[in-house]
Amino acid sequence: FKVNKDGELVIDPGVKGDVRIQTAAQFGKDVVIRFDFKPTDDKCNNDLFLLGSKFDINPTAKELKDAKTGEWNTMEITAKGGETVFKVNGKVARTDKDKAKGDKSTFEIRAEFGGISFKNVRVSDGGK
Repeated sequence: FKVNKDGELVIDPGVKGDVRIQTAAQFGKDVVIRFDFKPTDDKCNNDLFLLGSKFDINPTAKELKDAKTGEWNTMEITAKGGETVFKVNGKVARTDKDKAKGDKSTFEIRAEFGGISFKNVRVSDGGK
């Protein structure tokens, strides 16, 4: 991972394996996390983790059919009352019900393989 001159968090496409970055803060079961992401190509396969839910950022997956490779896309993750909703470019990509493990968790990005960039990360923690 690196932060470029534009303030974007960049995962090097040469990274392979299980490299993780996570927030220092933990978030409760009522939280909204928004960010922009740009997969560099269709080989991108990285993951997001929040409250026991895992979401693959893989442009060839049906959950990301509304995401564009090589372009900025918007992700919104809303956890409320035991349900976690993942939206990509304003459309629901997946809903997880009753998967929350514990009352709090960090937000984590796992670099598995393929390049991706993130920017404009915003958090609204309603659990505080």
